[in-house]
Amino acid sequence: MRPLLAALVAASVLILMGGAAAAHANYVKSNPASDARLTKPPTEVRVTFSETPDARGSDVAVLDVNGNRVDAHDVTLVSDEVNTLRVSLGAIGDGGYLVSWTTVSAVDGHETKGAFAFAINAPLPAIKDIGPSAPPPTALEIAGRALSYGGVAVLTGLGFFTMFIRVPAADGEVRRERRLVMIGGAALIGGTALLALNQGANIPGRLLLLLALRGFAGVAAVSALVLPSRLLPADARREATAFFGLAAGLTATLVSHAAASGDLRYVALDYLHVIAISIWLGGVVAFSYVVMPSARAEDPMGLGRTIWRFSLTALAAIAVIITTGTLQSLDRLVLIEDLVETPYGIALLAKIVLLTLLLGLGALNLLVWGPRMRRGLAASAQFWRGVIAETGLFAGVLVAAAFLTSFAPPAQANGAAFDETKHTSGIRIELLTATVRRRSRSASRWSSTTWASKSSSRPSARRASTSPRAARRRCSAPGRSR
Repeated sequence: MRPLLAALVAASVLILMGGAAAAHANYVKSNPASDARLTKPPTEVRVTFSETPDARGSDVAVLDVNGNRVDAHDVTLVSDEVNTLRVSLGAIGDGGYLVSWTTVSAVDGHETKGAFAFAINAPLPAIKDIGPSAPPPTALEIAGRALSYGGVAVLTGLGFFTMFIRVPAADGEVRRERRLVMIGGAALIGGTALLALNQGANIPGRLLLLLALRGFAGVAAVSALVLPSRLLPADARREATAFFGLAAGLTATLVSHAAASGDLRYVALDYLHVIAISIWLGGVVAFSYVVMPSARAEDPMGLGRTIWRFSLTALAAIAVIITTGTLQSLDRLVLIEDLVETPYGIALLAKIVLLTLLLGLGALNLLVWGPRMRRGLAASAQFWRGVIAETGLFAGVLVAAAFLTSFAPPAQANGAAFDETKHTSGIRIELLTATVRRRSRSASRWSSTTWASKSSSRPSARRASTSPRAARRRCSAPGRSR
């Protein structure tokens, strides 16, 4: 089975090198461009996104000033331009036109929407407020993600714990180990089913495939329990449990925000982050559920040695979590204020706080209770209370991670020649400058974040975006063309 684990690592590298995709399909550019003033009518409209959209669940509607659609309703994903949807136009005359698009990510099924205008020998039409560019996550999605992540952590962490920290010997420990494998596998299967149900009939094919592989990993982990020991010895079964957990974790990385950059380094960082937190979380759960009931009657010195081994493992996992998490956050946040002004940042801050509390409890086990128990001193009650608290905090981490992967990061790809964001006196200003080839003028987009009312206990992010022409009226110093 160990060669199987090595094969998974090799396959992971090949898959990650094969390309990555972002977690939300955001607008990058279009043809005609936003706010374009044309002299001849186009025959089609193309919209390019930050990642591949799913044409089956996406729509690009071209409307005249009366709200009538003038396109041919034939939205397709073009082959000659990356991540671009195309819709044909009929014979249209002079006037203003609104392009309203809705796209579904081919990676994780997230929906985004937006609108822009262009005109043919006429003034640009007004663009109505369409609300948030991405709808908030549903309760079904959050539950599915939390269950899936919990299943990944339990299978990976339990497999690692029982292979390297403490091999279950007593019959009771073996029974609880098997029961925990069933719980982890059921969490993977249930979480996958909820995510598929949340997507509905229009689930993108790539996402369906990865969710099916994730659910299959849960089924395989549970099925391995019924194989006779002559076909699958106990040691090989534990390695298989870890293998299926790692495989399921890989599917989570392939639909994560880490792929937004298209850089293999960030995708690899995300996978390392998933592995490290799974070893830590799953190890704590294995300790509390498999070892705790039988360890109360053990010699404190022997239990102290087990605590010491796991604490060192957790310390290494924490170092990986902090390193990979910090490097990813630097790439996804625009300003430090994003931690309290954006849904993504708030979820990230909650996860950081929970992990900090967990780090404190782990430090107590490593530096206080573990050494005391190795010296034969009574400290098991304090240690077990800490383990129970860690298990509860880890449940909160899973929920925070579910929200985190459902929201779009503040840093998003765009087609601007210049992009800079400033935060002054509670006002968030984003200036994007694009070059228009036909005319030497700049187009800037202005957006703001306002603080909540005085009755609110914390600031809330509310973004209001205007068209480039409105931005030039509001910004006192628009950017220069490049």
